[in-house]
Amino acid sequence: MVLEIVNQHQEDLAQAVIRELRPRAVGIQPNFDAQLPPAATLCWLPAVMAPVDELVNGLVSYVDQSPVPSQKLVVLTAAGICGDLTSEQEQQLYGKHYEDVIYAHQYAVKMIDELELPYTAVRVPEVIPEKTKAAVTAEGEPLAGLQVGRQQLASLLATAMTTDRYVNQSIGLGGQKNDN
Repeated sequence: MVLEIVNQHQEDLAQAVIRELRPRAVGIQPNFDAQLPPAATLCWLPAVMAPVDELVNGLVSYVDQSPVPSQKLVVLTAAGICGDLTSEQEQQLYGKHYEDVIYAHQYAVKMIDELELPYTAVRVPEVIPEKTKAAVTAEGEPLAGLQVGRQQLASLLATAMTTDRYVNQSIGLGGQKNDN
């Protein structure tokens, strides 16, 4: 299994995913300029506030130019794109231009869906360094909270990359800080 991460998010998250995937070898790229290894499982970690509606074009080209199609795509996306947050929660997370953030991520996921490859979209609210109680939710279900621990997210991304557990799904991961 060839695993590749395009990290446009936080370096700490990419490193946490790599730790979860050990002892497997994982390639890591900062953008879509390199050539995607043949038959790779690709994980894209864009920054939530990045112009993902524009960046997704690089992802599409990256995948289309590979001589052997990708096995699967796993993409990190903003919570709220599937009715899993209230507009008040979206504004709390993304500020006054929250609708633009939501629309950009919805567009990116639609473009990924159009590639007709197996994929998993992982919708997350604020990612924090501390451990949280975390729960996976289906599309349209409210998130369990507005924060999720980096380690819990890394574990879920690694599972999505290496198994068929969440294939062709948009899943949410939300939680709250542990009380201890």
